[in-house]
Amino acid sequence: MKATMKFCSVALVLVAMALCFSLVGCGGTTQKVTDFTWYKAAVPENYEKDTHFGDTAAKVRFVKNDEGKTIEMGWNGVSGNDAQTIAQNKIDWYGSDYAKQLDDVKLGNYTWKVVEAEGSNKDMNTFYFVDLGENLIGEVDGYGFTHDDKVIQDYLKSVTFSENLKEDYAKAKEIKADTLEIH
Repeated sequence: MKATMKFCSVALVLVAMALCFSLVGCGGTTQKVTDFTWYKAAVPENYEKDTHFGDTAAKVRFVKNDEGKTIEMGWNGVSGNDAQTIAQNKIDWYGSDYAKQLDDVKLGNYTWKVVEAEGSNKDMNTFYFVDLGENLIGEVDGYGFTHDDKVIQDYLKSVTFSENLKEDYAKAKEIKADTLEIH
């Protein structure tokens, strides 16, 4: 009887360990997701909340000053636009000598249009656009990031936009950034 109990205990521990390793192997994350009302995302470790463009949940961005990196969230709701149009507008703004569209990439819940552009300081910036339906386009701007940077990819994998984007964005404009609990 004792041998059977010991065997069951060891088997249970081994099964638990196998589950933990399988979650890690399948891309499971230990990062906690923060709710910004109009979207949810896992803020990268060692990135600070920045309110340069506004002190609400609608305008907060994340910076890592010592590396010159910034992650900004945005959306576009102009009638007739789609993610491809916004991506092309970004290329046109930078100029085709400094920006190019890369292959679409599936990260997390979305397939993103990707534009990589050289900034004025010769740093690389990567912009991601996704069609959300009803003429809504989600945007993630990664300043100081190349398209294959693990930090920006992990962030994109964690992003989930609200089903009621316009209404929730309006609510987020009323929430002070300093009240957000960043996980």
